Amino acid sequence: MSAERIGLLVHLLGAFAFIAGVVVAGVAYETARRRRAAIEVAAVLRMARVGAMIAAVGGVVLLVAGFWLAGHLEMFRTRWLELSILAFFLSFGFGAAGGRRPRRARELAVRIAAGEGGDPAELRQLLDDRLSRLVNWIAGLLALLVIVLMVVQPAF
Repeated sequence: MSAERIGLLVHLLGAFAFIAGVVVAGVAYETARRRRAAIEVAAVLRMARVGAMIAAVGGVVLLVAGFWLAGHLEMFRTRWLELSILAFFLSFGFGAAGGRRPRRARELAVRIAAGEGGDPAELRQLLDDRLSRLVNWIAGLLALLVIVLMVVQPAF
Protein backbone atom coordinates (compact mmCIF):
# COMPACT_ATOMS: atom_id res chain seq x y z
CA MET A 1 0.00 0.00 0.00
CA SER A 2 1.38 3.41 -0.95
CA ALA A 3 2.00 6.24 1.51
CA GLU A 4 -0.74 8.21 -0.23
CA ARG A 5 -3.28 5.41 0.35
CA ILE A 6 -2.29 5.07 4.00
CA GLY A 7 -2.55 8.84 4.46
CA LEU A 8 -5.98 8.84 2.83
CA LEU A 9 -7.13 5.94 5.01
CA VAL A 10 -6.01 7.69 8.20
CA HIS A 11 -7.59 10.93 7.00
CA LEU A 12 -10.91 9.18 6.31
CA LEU A 13 -10.85 7.38 9.67
CA GLY A 14 -10.33 10.75 11.34
CA ALA A 15 -13.21 12.22 9.33
CA PHE A 16 -15.53 9.35 10.33
CA ALA A 17 -14.58 9.70 14.00
CA PHE A 18 -15.02 13.48 13.82
CA ILE A 19 -18.51 13.23 12.36
CA ALA A 20 -19.49 10.30 14.61
CA GLY A 21 -18.45 12.28 17.68
CA VAL A 22 -20.38 15.35 16.55
CA VAL A 23 -23.48 13.22 15.97
CA VAL A 24 -23.18 11.41 19.32
CA ALA A 25 -22.73 14.70 21.19
CA GLY A 26 -25.63 16.34 19.38
CA VAL A 27 -28.04 13.45 19.79
CA ALA A 28 -27.13 13.06 23.46
CA TYR A 29 -27.69 16.76 24.12
CA GLU A 30 -31.07 16.75 22.40
CA THR A 31 -32.03 13.55 24.22
CA ALA A 32 -31.02 15.04 27.59
CA ARG A 33 -33.32 17.99 26.92
CA ARG A 34 -36.26 15.57 26.80
CA ARG A 35 -35.45 13.90 30.12
CA ARG A 36 -36.94 15.12 33.39
CA ALA A 37 -35.06 13.18 36.07
CA ALA A 38 -31.67 14.67 36.94
CA ILE A 39 -30.05 11.23 37.03
CA GLU A 40 -31.21 10.57 33.45
CA VAL A 41 -30.01 14.00 32.30
CA ALA A 42 -26.60 13.36 33.88
CA ALA A 43 -26.29 9.92 32.28
CA VAL A 44 -27.25 11.13 28.81
CA LEU A 45 -25.01 14.19 29.00
CA ARG A 46 -22.09 11.91 29.90
CA MET A 47 -22.58 10.45 26.42
CA ALA A 48 -22.42 13.95 24.97
CA ARG A 49 -19.06 14.34 26.68
CA VAL A 50 -17.85 11.05 25.15
CA GLY A 51 -19.05 12.25 21.74
CA ALA A 52 -17.18 15.52 22.13
CA MET A 53 -13.98 13.63 22.99
CA ILE A 54 -14.41 11.35 19.97
CA ALA A 55 -14.96 14.41 17.77
CA ALA A 56 -11.85 16.08 19.18
CA VAL A 57 -9.61 13.05 18.65
CA GLY A 58 -11.07 12.38 15.22
CA GLY A 59 -10.69 16.05 14.35
CA VAL A 60 -7.01 16.06 15.24
CA VAL A 61 -6.42 12.90 13.18
CA LEU A 62 -8.44 14.39 10.32
CA LEU A 63 -6.43 17.61 10.43
CA VAL A 64 -2.96 16.08 10.77
CA ALA A 65 -3.53 13.45 8.08
CA GLY A 66 -5.23 16.07 5.89
CA PHE A 67 -2.26 18.42 6.14
CA TRP A 68 0.11 15.57 5.36
CA LEU A 69 -2.00 14.51 2.39
CA ALA A 70 -2.34 18.07 1.08
CA GLY A 71 1.43 18.52 1.26
CA HIS A 72 2.10 15.13 -0.31
CA LEU A 73 -0.32 15.83 -3.17
CA GLU A 74 0.65 19.52 -3.43
CA MET A 75 -2.94 20.65 -2.88
CA PHE A 76 -2.31 23.62 -0.62
CA ARG A 77 -3.66 26.92 -1.96
CA THR A 78 -6.81 25.34 -3.35
CA ARG A 79 -9.90 27.30 -2.37
CA TRP A 80 -11.94 24.26 -1.28
CA LEU A 81 -9.15 23.17 1.06
CA GLU A 82 -8.84 26.64 2.57
CA LEU A 83 -12.62 26.76 3.11
CA SER A 84 -12.60 23.26 4.56
CA ILE A 85 -9.88 24.18 7.07
CA LEU A 86 -11.77 27.35 8.02
CA ALA A 87 -15.04 25.41 8.46
CA PHE A 88 -13.18 22.82 10.54
CA PHE A 89 -11.77 25.38 12.99
CA LEU A 90 -15.08 27.25 13.14
CA SER A 91 -16.87 23.97 13.89
CA PHE A 92 -14.44 23.26 16.73
CA GLY A 93 -14.87 26.78 18.08
CA PHE A 94 -18.65 26.77 17.88
CA GLY A 95 -18.75 23.26 19.37
CA ALA A 96 -16.62 24.32 22.32
CA ALA A 97 -18.73 27.43 22.91
CA GLY A 98 -22.00 25.54 22.52
CA GLY A 99 -20.86 22.84 24.91
CA ARG A 100 -20.36 25.13 27.90
CA ARG A 101 -23.96 25.18 29.10
CA PRO A 102 -24.54 21.47 28.52
CA ARG A 103 -21.38 20.81 30.56
CA ARG A 104 -22.72 23.01 33.36
CA ALA A 105 -26.06 21.21 33.06
CA ARG A 106 -24.31 17.83 33.39
CA GLU A 107 -22.41 18.98 36.48
CA LEU A 108 -25.58 20.36 38.04
CA ALA A 109 -27.58 17.23 37.18
CA VAL A 110 -24.91 15.08 38.85
CA ARG A 111 -25.11 17.21 42.01
CA ILE A 112 -28.92 17.10 42.05
CA ALA A 113 -28.99 13.33 41.43
CA ALA A 114 -26.46 12.78 44.25
CA GLY A 115 -28.61 14.81 46.63
CA GLU A 116 -25.94 17.50 46.99
CA GLY A 117 -28.34 20.31 46.16
CA GLY A 118 -29.01 22.38 43.12
CA ASP A 119 -31.97 23.98 41.45
CA PRO A 120 -33.93 21.81 38.99
CA ALA A 121 -35.28 24.99 37.38
CA GLU A 122 -31.71 26.11 36.67
CA LEU A 123 -31.00 22.69 35.15
CA ARG A 124 -34.00 23.05 32.85
CA GLN A 125 -32.89 26.57 31.91
CA LEU A 126 -29.40 25.35 31.01
CA LEU A 127 -30.81 22.51 28.90
CA ASP A 128 -33.28 24.74 27.08
CA ASP A 129 -30.84 27.55 26.30
CA ARG A 130 -31.63 28.60 22.72
CA LEU A 131 -28.26 30.18 22.06
CA SER A 132 -26.44 26.97 23.01
CA ARG A 133 -28.71 24.96 20.75
CA LEU A 134 -28.16 27.36 17.86
CA VAL A 135 -24.39 27.38 18.31
CA ASN A 136 -24.32 23.57 18.50
CA TRP A 137 -26.38 23.27 15.32
CA ILE A 138 -24.02 25.69 13.56
CA ALA A 139 -21.06 23.58 14.73
CA GLY A 140 -22.72 20.44 13.36
CA LEU A 141 -23.51 22.04 10.02
CA LEU A 142 -19.95 23.32 9.71
CA ALA A 143 -18.66 19.80 10.42
CA LEU A 144 -20.91 18.52 7.65
CA LEU A 145 -19.58 21.26 5.35
CA VAL A 146 -16.02 20.02 5.99
CA ILE A 147 -16.99 16.57 4.75
CA VAL A 148 -18.90 17.92 1.74
CA LEU A 149 -15.93 20.07 0.70
CA MET A 150 -13.55 17.16 1.22
CA VAL A 151 -15.62 14.88 -1.02
CA VAL A 152 -16.78 17.31 -3.71
CA GLN A 153 -13.60 19.44 -3.91
CA PRO A 154 -15.34 22.18 -5.89
CA ALA A 155 -13.22 24.35 -8.16
CA PHE A 156 -13.89 27.98 -7.29
